[in-house]
Amino acid sequence: MSKEISEMSYEEKSKKPSLVGMITHPVEQFERIRKRPHIWKALIMIMILFGIGASLGSLGMDIDYGELRLTEDEKEMVNVFTRGTVIVIGFISPLVIILILSVIYLIIA
Repeated sequence: MSKEISEMSYEEKSKKPSLVGMITHPVEQFERIRKRPHIWKALIMIMILFGIGASLGSLGMDIDYGELRLTEDEKEMVNVFTRGTVIVIGFISPLVIILILSVIYLIIA
């Protein structure tokens, strides 16, 4: 009897949430998500996509130096620093966005 219960609880623990289940049995699916959260893979993928987008966007940047009298080396240094900063912010921005949205959600709910 206890073996059947342990096998049943193992089967229940090993079930993953499904998209069709979200439509037919949403409460059960949310309980499965609560028991087995898998946020890290998705978060890392989103960060990588944001970083790629930021790096591609930084390639198209054209910096206007205005009236600054910079040498070519200084201009190149400004370009590298600016593009590096854009890429780093591109990687970090999903974390900040999720944090802000979570705080708003906690205030509303």
